[in-house]
Amino acid sequence: MTMKSLTMVMIAGAALAIFALPSMADEPNASTDNSAATHKSQEKSKQGKHEKMKEKMAKKFTKMDTDHDGKISLAEANANAPRLAEHFADIDKNGDGFVTKEEMKAHHMAKKKDCDKHQRGDHEKD
Repeated sequence: MTMKSLTMVMIAGAALAIFALPSMADEPNASTDNSAATHKSQEKSKQGKHEKMKEKMAKKFTKMDTDHDGKISLAEANANAPRLAEHFADIDKNGDGFVTKEEMKAHHMAKKKDCDKHQRGDHEKD
């Protein structure tokens, strides 16, 4: 994985932490044994960590969004998030000159999918 790809995955990871949907894991069946209770406890722990990360990343987005308009301009990125600025055009899919939370999330999801494929050794396109 190239340094550029790794950097983009890191940016995308931050975006996912801010905007990711809650865990989609199924709740364990109440009639199962202690392994289900352990699984449920682990899921709650993961959800708690996920929520803390989302809060942390939301604060970072707010810090980057210095004019508090809910989106990050290239000037804001240059001033507050140089790595974001480096990949701004890739993330700003609609080309309006701003990166929104939704664009950051979409970018992260695409990069995560690419990274997951790479880790599995599946280098073919969908």
